[in-house]
Amino acid sequence: MITLYITRHGETEWNIEKRMQGWLDSNLTENGIKNAVC
Repeated sequence: MITLYITRHGETEWNIEKRMQGWLDSNLTENGIKNAVC
C-alpha cells in the first residue's frame, strides 16, 4: 500500500505579487503564518 502525503505552502509575498518562485525563498505573509500555525 502506498501512502501519499499532500502538502501545501503558506501564502508568501511573491504569491501576492504573482511572481514565479522556486529558486529563492520568499517571506510568508501574516496570512501565511496564520495558516501554518493552524
